[in-house]
Amino acid sequence: MTPQKRVKASESTAHYQLSCLACGRRYTDTDRGFRLACEHEHTPALLRTEYSARRLEIDDDQAGIFRYARWLPVRRALPGAQAPVVFHSRLLGPPLGLKRLYIGFSGYWPEK
Repeated sequence: MTPQKRVKASESTAHYQLSCLACGRRYTDTDRGFRLACEHEHTPALLRTEYSARRLEIDDDQAGIFRYARWLPVRRALPGAQAPVVFHSRLLGPPLGLKRLYIGFSGYWPEK
């Protein structure tokens, strides 16, 4: 496995902003934690992640999902984190009316 380099907080916090879909207010994530809601009082609304990069750039020096960190709302790569397992769910998909349901799992599951 390729060792993961730590992404500096200053690099990763600058590559995206959060925008409230109700009022348009913009936020920058901080090292104190992730913002989950707009601080203004209005109807509940999602915060959309808006990236400064216009094109997807893949970082081949990173492993797993952190290869795409420039287009994810992340501030740093977790040392020793393993890539999630993605598999085709043949049993859950049909009852939901989905022929090609793929599930991403991140956790302990030695059979997969």
